[in-house]
Amino acid sequence: MVNVNKHEIFPTVIYQFNCGFDDLNQLDITQMNAFILSNEKEDIVNQSKDGLHLLSTFQNLKNIILEQNKKYLSDLQYEFDKIEITSMWSNHLKPGQSHPCLLYTSDAADDTPCVFYLYTESPASPIQFFDPRVQSSILSPRNKPNKYNSSMIQFLCLPCTGYIFPAWLQHWVPPTPVDRISISWNIIARGEYGEVGTFQNANI
Repeated sequence: MVNVNKHEIFPTVIYQFNCGFDDLNQLDITQMNAFILSNEKEDIVNQSKDGLHLLSTFQNLKNIILEQNKKYLSDLQYEFDKIEITSMWSNHLKPGQSHPCLLYTSDAADDTPCVFYLYTESPASPIQFFDPRVQSSILSPRNKPNKYNSSMIQFLCLPCTGYIFPAWLQHWVPPTPVDRISISWNIIARGEYGEVGTFQNANI
């Protein structure tokens, strides 16, 4: 009898969280939406200035963000002293607009990017993630798509839903048929990086 063991290696974890009114009430949502809409320009893809986490309007969401990012890093058993939001901004896509394919560069390699959907009409475009292993798509046999053989996976953008994912995971938003407002941020974990004695360790 042949013994077979299945090893699932190098998994990629995308962490989804949903906020109820016990966490983020309707007044918070209304005030954040109003701030974003009142500070944007007409007829362009509206991305706000950085620093929303420093404003009182976004403090309740900021606290939720910090708590969820701590859970994400702890679940993956990363060691850290504390976490900080390094940047936070909003994106308002209007019908026909898209968000280009994103891949965080080396200066943000230690950051964990995230997105939270503050307002969406239905059916808004999903967020799509792509397999970072270029070689995996070379001469791939035909298949029934599943998590083991797919090169892309997508998630619906639903109001008060957020996603946390690794900085190196490429993602984009295809053209949306309806309005959608999202808030994005980067998190950095403060603490020890690298192994002692490897000449690549540092306290960040």
